[in-house]
Amino acid sequence: MQITCILLLALGAYFMLYSIIKYYKSLVELKAQTNAGKLFSDWIYAACFVMMVFFLIGYIANLAMYALDKEVSTQDLLIALIFFFGAVFVLAMIIMMQRMFITVTDKAELKKQLQQQELMSAISQSFTTVEKPQKLIFEALKMSGKFMNVNHAFLARHLEDESALECLSEWNDKKSRPFIGGIGKLPFMKDMQIYNDLTDNGYTAVNDCLLLTHPGFGIIKNYNLRAFLNISIYISGKFWGVLGFIIYESPYNWNESDINLGKLIAGVFSGAISRNMAEKELILAKEMAEQGSRAKSDFLSRMSHEMRTPMNAIIGMTNIGKNSQDPERKNYCFNKIETASAHLLGVINDVLDMSKLEANKIELYYSNFAIEKMLEKVSGIVNQQMKEKNQHFTVSVESDVPSHIISDEQRLSQVTTNLLSNAVKFTPNDGSISLTIRKLTEENGICKLQFEVNDTGIGISEEQQSKLFKPFEQADGSISRHFGGTGLGLAISKQIVEMMGGKIKIKSAAGQGASFIFDIRAETAVRIQTDEKTANEGDACSGDKYDFKCKRILVAEDIDINREIVAALLEFTGITIDFANDGRKAYEIFAANPAAYNLILMDIHMPEIDGYKATEMIRSLDAAEAKTVPIIAMTADVFREDIEKCLTAGMNDHIGKPLDMDDMLAKIGKYVG
Repeated sequence: MQITCILLLALGAYFMLYSIIKYYKSLVELKAQTNAGKLFSDWIYAACFVMMVFFLIGYIANLAMYALDKEVSTQDLLIALIFFFGAVFVLAMIIMMQRMFITVTDKAELKKQLQQQELMSAISQSFTTVEKPQKLIFEALKMSGKFMNVNHAFLARHLEDESALECLSEWNDKKSRPFIGGIGKLPFMKDMQIYNDLTDNGYTAVNDCLLLTHPGFGIIKNYNLRAFLNISIYISGKFWGVLGFIIYESPYNWNESDINLGKLIAGVFSGAISRNMAEKELILAKEMAEQGSRAKSDFLSRMSHEMRTPMNAIIGMTNIGKNSQDPERKNYCFNKIETASAHLLGVINDVLDMSKLEANKIELYYSNFAIEKMLEKVSGIVNQQMKEKNQHFTVSVESDVPSHIISDEQRLSQVTTNLLSNAVKFTPNDGSISLTIRKLTEENGICKLQFEVNDTGIGISEEQQSKLFKPFEQADGSISRHFGGTGLGLAISKQIVEMMGGKIKIKSAAGQGASFIFDIRAETAVRIQTDEKTANEGDACSGDKYDFKCKRILVAEDIDINREIVAALLEFTGITIDFANDGRKAYEIFAANPAAYNLILMDIHMPEIDGYKATEMIRSLDAAEAKTVPIIAMTADVFREDIEKCLTAGMNDHIGKPLDMDDMLAKIGKYVG
């Protein structure tokens, strides 16, 4: 009987001790995870704990007593049974209480999840209203801060260039003061611990700022924070900013639930910000498209005017000249037709250049040339216009500027001519225009040259200057009405200058003239000695400059009027011309008598066989003359890449359409002289 009593008391003591431990663990877990631990006052939990300890002591005391007492009565056995079943009852109550706590915890967790879903829905819906974005963000921060039970919530954008966080909006309760907004911008650099945690882990959680030792958190400690949670916000996969929660009063243990909730809220902010940015981009794209459409409509209107005006002069003067019997009157009409044709050709060239630049199809072709010779050509183009307006023009080249450079002469001439033509156009009669060239730097044979065009013209206001270099736009819509022009010249010049490694700018004010300054990078070069025989040296057949009576050429041209123009232009030279109306015919005529021809003028675009193929077929003939006969392209394809293509195909030179009589005679004289 004694052994039975001892066994019952020992088992009861074990059950009671197990119950105490289980009770303590369950209570701690319950209080940590939910508010259910506050259903009763803390003294009730303490009383239950003390009572179970008291019973455990009783078990141990009785166990010792029965172990020492050799005589145990039936009453003692009954008491041991009561103690044993009492321990079993307490254990059963503890297990039942634990299950109840689990149920309460599950319900609390479910309630919390429902509240989180309601919060997410409320924040999402708040961003769909028509309120201003700043107000929407504030309301979302307010809801988030109250739900997280913090003193302060903020949204900050990362300024990568400044290595800082800029507060966009913040909410704080009445007990706390603004943090980020109070200091404007918060330093945020790669060597800071906060930066590394945010970019590596997606969040930074600090339970007690007073315990921080890393120097990267120094500025945080200076503002008396006790705990904070920062969540990274990513937009399109790129770090955009931070959603932050701050507690001032006491330390706080941020648990996994808090971090996950913060990430959910940050996700809602990220989606809202992305939508807002996308809407702004759409609005901006729409505005730019509408602006571009208006600009192009205005441009087409100007183009119609710019093309129809010279065409009107050409047609009108042609009719006047036809009906006039006075030679002087006819010559006057011819001069006007020539001027209008040159203007129309310039408009067409501008449009073609702009289309090429927009398609990125213009390439630079470098050559060794003399700056002085280039300036002579440019000056020759604008001199006549300046004489008509009695304008004073000076050119100044500083002494350290190299005489020869390697660059694209044609494009450099185009930019310089464009700026000078604009200066002539916008400078009144008796005004002054100057062109100055200076060397800025030189290193390893590469020099930086600056070209400056100054005028005493009408000037350009700051507002108008912002439109100058944009394609299809002019500084002022009235310019085309007063001065004409396509509005493309400066846009083309800007892109060419940038392709040549430089920049273009303007210094001007309304009514105070203008200075256009651009620079290019070019390789310094030495003068190339040439002893080419030119047409000016005379013709071997005759001492006269353009006397080609003993010469014979073949012209491949499919357009009747073009054949007629060539025949008329060359009639006074006495040269013999045979015509072919397509590439195949030209090949057959030359193949029949290769020795008869001193030169071939080859159109490019012809039916059946084009000029490239016809040249290839001629060069492939067995006759020795087929390899040496000069072939000159005669085509409206006048871009540099078109010229290069002709030379690659086996041609010797290029003449552009519309035909320039001086250029054509010089080229023919060069090869047949």
